[in-house]
Amino acid sequence: MTKQATISVFCALLMAGCSDDAGSGDSGTPPDSGVTRDQGSGTDSGSDPDGVASPDNGVTPNPDNGVTTNPDKGVAPNPDQGVTPNPDQGTTIPPGKPYGHVSPGDVGKTLGVGVKGPVPTATYTGPTTITSPTTIQDKVINGCLDIRSSNVTLRNVILKCSGLYPVDIRGLGQVIDNVVVEYSRLECDSYSKLFMVGDVTNLGVRNNEMKGCEDFFFVGGKVDGMKVTDNYMHGSKLTSASHADGFQIGEASTTTGTITVTGNMILADTPGGRNGIMFATNYCKATINIENNYLDAWGYYVLRCNSTSFCLVRHNVFDDSAAHPTLISNGKIVCNRYESGTLIQSGTNTGCPSYP
Repeated sequence: MTKQATISVFCALLMAGCSDDAGSGDSGTPPDSGVTRDQGSGTDSGSDPDGVASPDNGVTPNPDNGVTTNPDKGVAPNPDQGVTPNPDQGTTIPPGKPYGHVSPGDVGKTLGVGVKGPVPTATYTGPTTITSPTTIQDKVINGCLDIRSSNVTLRNVILKCSGLYPVDIRGLGQVIDNVVVEYSRLECDSYSKLFMVGDVTNLGVRNNEMKGCEDFFFVGGKVDGMKVTDNYMHGSKLTSASHADGFQIGEASTTTGTITVTGNMILADTPGGRNGIMFATNYCKATINIENNYLDAWGYYVLRCNSTSFCLVRHNVFDDSAAHPTLISNGKIVCNRYESGTLIQSGTNTGCPSYP
C-alpha cells in the first residue's frame, strides 16, 4: 500500500478529514483554534450607538481581561452572573479599560509618592504662592499652596494642609493654563476642600492619593480640558450631618468647559448625610465625562447633573449599597454596573463590555 493510501485509511478511521498534503506541515486553520470571527450569530451584531463595542459582535476579546471567548464552544459568558466582589473593593481591571480603575493596592506602584522618585523627606522651603512657571518635585510641603501661574507642576510631593483650600488653583481675573499635579500624596487635616479650581484650562490631576478631606474638588469658571484620572481618593471626614461632595461643580459661579473624570477610585469611608461624589448644579454649564471609575455610596445620589450641563456616565462600577446611583437631568447613562456585576437598570445597556 502506498504512503498516501495509508494516510487516507488512517484519516478515514479517525473521521478527521485530513488534507491531501498532510505531510507538508501546513494544515490550515484548525476548526477550533480560538480565532474569533463575526458569523452573525451574536446577540448584538451591530455597534453600540455610543461607540461601545459589543462583546458578541466579533471583536477579539482583550487578552488582558482574563476572559477567553470561543464562538465555537456554543456557550456565551454571562457578565451578570458568577462575579465575586473583590474584598479590596472594585474590580481587578486596570485603568484604561472598560470598568477599569485604580485600587488601594496601586499606592506606591502606579500612583502616589515613590513611583516617580524616592519617597520625599526634604522639606519644601519655597514660596507658598506660585506666580511663575515652576516645578516642585520630591518635597514635603507642610502647608497650603496657592497657584496663580500657568505651567506649574507638582510631582512626587507630600502635601499636608489644615486650611480650607490646601491646593488653590485660580487665575483670579485671568485664565491660567497647564497646571499638573501628579504622583503625589495630598492630605487634609481638617474639613477641607482639597482643590479649589477656578479659571484654569488643561488642569491635570493624575495618579495621586488624596485623603482626609470633606470635599475633593470645588470647581468654577472656565475649566476646559480639566482631567482627573487614576487617583485614589479616600478617608473623607464626613458625619451624618455632613453635606459634602467629591466634586462640587458650578456651585458658586458659572462653570464652562469639558471635565473628564476617569479611572479613579472614590470612597467616602464614612457614608451618611446628604453627600454625593458628583454634584453639578446651580451655575454649571460644563460637559462632564464620568467613565471607568469606582464610585462608593455616599448616602445620597452618587452622581447629580443639572439640566444646563451634559454628563456622560459610562462604564462605572458602583458600590453595591448605592441605592440612588444617578440623578441626571441632561446626559447619557451607558452600561454602568454594581460591584457584584449586575447592570444598573437605567440608561442604555446594550452592547456592554464584559465584567470583570
